[in-house]
Amino acid sequence: MIKIFRIQLVLAFVVFLASSVCFAQTNPALASPMIQDSYKQYCQSCHGANGVPTAATVKLYPTIQTSAQLQKRGSTNMPGHVISGYGLMKPIKLRTVEATQDVLFLLHMAPPQPQPPAYNN
Repeated sequence: MIKIFRIQLVLAFVVFLASSVCFAQTNPALASPMIQDSYKQYCQSCHGANGVPTAATVKLYPTIQTSAQLQKRGSTNMPGHVISGYGLMKPIKLRTVEATQDVLFLLHMAPPQPQPPAYNN
């Protein structure tokens, strides 16, 4: 019973945090300095300063994805992948909250995707 309550409490906190971070990060430049520093320290060397890996990184890690590609996949398991590692990505010792903030920061670097033209009769 206590375990279920803890899980629900953590899930509610993560949803709250994610929604508040999403609201604050419609523009990555508006993110808090703490999130920007964390991204620079742990993520930027591979995922790039603007969410696009360098050509050298892509050559070393052909499966690395841009923020736009990651945005299409969704962010459900990404904080877990950051913490425990995924594929060639090494695990990073972060709390779930920190990993979630870094993932959301990366996802919001993606340029807006063009919408298909509307079909008019």
